[in-house]
Amino acid sequence: MGFCRFLRVAVMRNTWLLGLILGLPVMAQSYDFSTYTRHAHGWTMEYPSDWEVNATDPNYVEFSRPEENALCGVHSGNTRWTSIDEVWEFLLTQDGKQARPGGPMNHIVDHERIEARPEVVGIRVNAELVPGGTSLRSYFIYSGHLIMIDCETYTSNWPRVAPDYRAILDSVSFERTQAAIAYDEGVAAFQKRNESKAFEYFLKAAEDGDARAQYSVGIMLHQGRGAKVNLTEAMNWLRRSAKHGQLGAQVAFWQIRFSAGTLMEPELVEALVWLRAAAENGHMDSQFQLAMHLRYGGSTIVRDGRTYEMNAEEALRWFLEVARQGHAGAQYEAGAILLNESWKMFNARAAYGWLSIAVENGHQAAAELKGSAVASLSPAERRAIDGEVKRCLATQYSECGF
Repeated sequence: MGFCRFLRVAVMRNTWLLGLILGLPVMAQSYDFSTYTRHAHGWTMEYPSDWEVNATDPNYVEFSRPEENALCGVHSGNTRWTSIDEVWEFLLTQDGKQARPGGPMNHIVDHERIEARPEVVGIRVNAELVPGGTSLRSYFIYSGHLIMIDCETYTSNWPRVAPDYRAILDSVSFERTQAAIAYDEGVAAFQKRNESKAFEYFLKAAEDGDARAQYSVGIMLHQGRGAKVNLTEAMNWLRRSAKHGQLGAQVAFWQIRFSAGTLMEPELVEALVWLRAAAENGHMDSQFQLAMHLRYGGSTIVRDGRTYEMNAEEALRWFLEVARQGHAGAQYEAGAILLNESWKMFNARAAYGWLSIAVENGHQAAAELKGSAVASLSPAERRAIDGEVKRCLATQYSECGF
């Protein structure tokens, strides 16, 4: 251990040493630390030995000292993001919003890029939790997993627990799991066009729980690459990967099911489950296809273990989500719903706006439907919306005032 590392650990564990170094009077309180490792996701962290540990959830570990309202939760699992920059872009979209329904409002105060051993880049975020809370978080992506360490408490309690929080966050390190090693070997073999060897490595990693490898095995079994075609096993591996949150597996599952043509109800229901999961994970084509099923599908949609009939209102929400990503088909569909006077979502002004944008993006049917919207608006209203359409396009859909 180098001297700087030794000094950091010693100061972290003994406040009397900090006082000795700085010449300050401090309480002679010992900070003994224990170590916790989550081998499945490859991370290790130190925490004060007198804190309680709850590790019953495979994707979440909680460290706490209840008498001080001190809490650090570590969320780790498979992720659709491939870089820490993508994580930061997502965090910016959530700034000023609730992290969970009924939870506190989250406001980022500052952030910095950090590095954990061995050379894993992350982001440290300091945030206000409104009302009355403070949070210090670290985010890392390692071996296909997102690791988020979230330490939070009441703002008034912050000075007392902040040193422990920083020590915990600074202690995070990573190791290469056997599954990660096998997955990397599989990628290397695949790049060398040795698909049978790649399949062997991916299967080993998949059996050890690596969701990326489970996805790869599913695709290779479906396509007959490196192994014989086996649709049943392919779907089993894709299902396992999808349950771990692997976006590619969620998308592949519903695409393969739908490409088979007419489906029996159990197969259709499961396909729609993963269609919705992929949509909620931000996959644009999945969002559009989910909206189309909600609007025209003629079947039920499963959500939270329950079934929902076709729902034009929810379809509109998804169409608008995709429309703001520049999808001309979604812009047309959103305009069509908004122009339907029999629904409570009727809004001729917004319909004219989205249909105009769809026309600008080359959607031929939108031009004819836009003529129906014209009849509901005065010339002055149309001119005003035309200006908003220009601003919407110029700002890449971030400022659409209709």
